[in-house]
Amino acid sequence: MARNGAGVYSKPAGTSPVDGDDIDAAPFNLLMDDIATDLNTVRPIVAGGTGAANAPAALIALGLTATAEELNFVDGVTSAIQAQINTKANIASPTFTGVPAAPTASAATNTTQLATTAFVTTANNLKANIASPTFTGLPAADTAPPATNTTQLATTAFVMAAVPSTATQSQAVWDAGSSTAESTITARKLTDKTKADFSVTGDAPMFACRAWVTFDGTGTPAIGGSGNVSSITDLGVGNYRINFTTAMPISSYCYTHAYSDEINVQAGVGFHSSGNANFLEVKHYNAANAANTVDKRRVAIAIFC
Repeated sequence: MARNGAGVYSKPAGTSPVDGDDIDAAPFNLLMDDIATDLNTVRPIVAGGTGAANAPAALIALGLTATAEELNFVDGVTSAIQAQINTKANIASPTFTGVPAAPTASAATNTTQLATTAFVTTANNLKANIASPTFTGLPAADTAPPATNTTQLATTAFVMAAVPSTATQSQAVWDAGSSTAESTITARKLTDKTKADFSVTGDAPMFACRAWVTFDGTGTPAIGGSGNVSSITDLGVGNYRINFTTAMPISSYCYTHAYSDEINVQAGVGFHSSGNANFLEVKHYNAANAANTVDKRRVAIAIFC
């Protein structure tokens, strides 16, 4: 074969024809046989080969000290590394699977740090529901313009501007009622209005009627009109118990009592037999015989205390 000692291949002599030459079969066949032999022979390193017919010899020829077993081990390791790499997500736009976990940021953190479900839950617990919210602390809102009449929340500033306040008046002004603003309610204005409605004059105090009733005392008592009286109990002839809807603050109250249209014209005095804060009992006696009680057709009673 036409390779020199350095392993460099050279064509056999007489195998380089030019245009117009007749190709002799013998040299041509010799060239082809030589090339075929070279292709099937161990290729030297200088020609791009390994200089050996098997892997161990090739390692030695190439100057490698690793054995075939060691190379196989390295191949296995690299395969395992690749398998591990395949389980990793890209740094840019990663796609995670399963249940990814991360450190939970501190409450109110507002950065590009990942938000865990714990962070979101904590943040959500600090929010009020849109439907029927319950606020704590000192909730604040924008103050609506004066005269706003919508469903917008009313702040204390809106209310104070809408409702006239007497808080800045002196005690003397309040007591005297000297404010001229019609929208300002004063103690004196309330007193004067009440006196005017009841045609009361002077400075003596007024006391309200705490209960009243008119009724027909014949047979089963029948109430004609009443205030703070729930019912009348018939305790016998001429004997009635007036039951109060709301009890009196004291039992030693004052009452007025009137009657007319007697069944017995001789009937006379009616008096308070007994009573307490919950009821008043009244008896009507016959003027001619105090041992006899009589019914009255029209009875009127009022309680004061």
